[in-house]
Amino acid sequence: MRRLLALTIFALLGQASPATAQSPALDEAIRLAVAAEYEQALALFQLESARFPEDPLRHYLVGMTEFKLEQYRTARGRFLVALEKKAEFPQVFYWLARSQQELGEASEALATLERGLERFPRNQDLVSLERLLRSADAGLEASGSGSP
Repeated sequence: MRRLLALTIFALLGQASPATAQSPALDEAIRLAVAAEYEQALALFQLESARFPEDPLRHYLVGMTEFKLEQYRTARGRFLVALEKKAEFPQVFYWLARSQQELGEASEALATLERGLERFPRNQDLVSLERLLRSADAGLEASGSGSP
């Protein structure tokens, strides 16, 4: 899982604007996150998002770290901010939906995935998570435990 986190971060850094892409604090936060030192990484990512408040990547990285710390409500908020700041990567939709799922917000998670798939129709992570949530939702409805 740590390797996946590192690969995701490095791929997203390649998409960041040159003005905000690199900083020593961001590099250190990434190193800490990859080493699973999430609380320390979170503090640095939060500083970075305050320094570059218009950068959706930094808000996304705060959200990812909060998700890793099981702070799903605050992670959800950060992913929403990243989308407001025009995040141009599918991972923000995926992790927003995962946060919503963890908070018991299944219908919101499905709506998030639908929005993500409108923009990134071939993203396999979004497709797979949508299928999983739809099958879970169908299972709840079949058992009578779903929403009316």
